[in-house]
Amino acid sequence: MFKSHFNRIQVVFLIIFSAFLPISIVYSYPFQTPKTCSDTWGTSCSDSSLDDALDSCNGIQMGASEHVREVYINASSFHPNDIINVTCEFQEVDPGLAKKEEEYIYYYNGFGWILIWKGLSDPPKDRIRYQSVTFRVNETEGTHWVRCIILRGNNIYDLDHMKYCANSPYTSSNHYDNDDVKFTVISDTSFVGLRLFYGWITNKINEIYNIFWTV
Repeated sequence: MFKSHFNRIQVVFLIIFSAFLPISIVYSYPFQTPKTCSDTWGTSCSDSSLDDALDSCNGIQMGASEHVREVYINASSFHPNDIINVTCEFQEVDPGLAKKEEEYIYYYNGFGWILIWKGLSDPPKDRIRYQSVTFRVNETEGTHWVRCIILRGNNIYDLDHMKYCANSPYTSSNHYDNDDVKFTVISDTSFVGLRLFYGWITNKINEIYNIFWTV
């Protein structure tokens, strides 16, 4: 009698667990969590002294004016070929006559940096400006990066000559900032283990039910 009652409790517990398992998977699904540059580096990316750029690119703000305040992406992980939404938050200043703010968005896909967007801005006064783009990530699994760049230019695209990083001596400007955010590309097969585990739980419930429920 006690054994029968105990195993019925086991069945009820497993049923409740199996019911909440797929819900927990959905809510912990990494693709649903937005991410920022500040999340990547563990502190505010608007900090002018923070080196918040990958590898040899200088992420420390040069000059005491224009800079990248933040970089936003709509999720922390993606499937291959998913669409990502990126927003750069730029602190612009009035660069004066014959100069403009150069702004760039680059994507590191596991192999190299790709220019996604570039533009020239001529703000009439100091202001915060948001620039958003969408693009498709590639099929390479692993860590990928997005970089937002701002620099004070001379009405030309200085970075066309230096590619993906506003660093001296590659640009003549002494006012620039590079900020990065990272995310992960994960294949669909990475979630096969979760599906197999859920299948095992379901089978175990059926076994216990057939053996004990009618005792």
